Amino acid sequence: MLNVHNLNYSSSRTLLFQRFSVIFMDVLFVYAVRAVNALMEKKWVKNLQKSQNLFCRYYFCGTSGY
Repeated sequence: MLNVHNLNYSSSRTLLFQRFSVIFMDVLFVYAVRAVNALMEKKWVKNLQKSQNLFCRYYFCGTSGY
């Protein structure tokens, strides 16, 4: 079984490393989420425009006898 000793150990360098690594990863995560969101939004707008074009073609050209 594992016996853990010296649980109150804390050096200032260790604490700084842990805190800054968490902050860095949080910033990286927010950047990645925003980048993916921007890509998905562009794709969504493109798909919406494509479906609107198909609808307009069908509705106006399909019902007018062309």
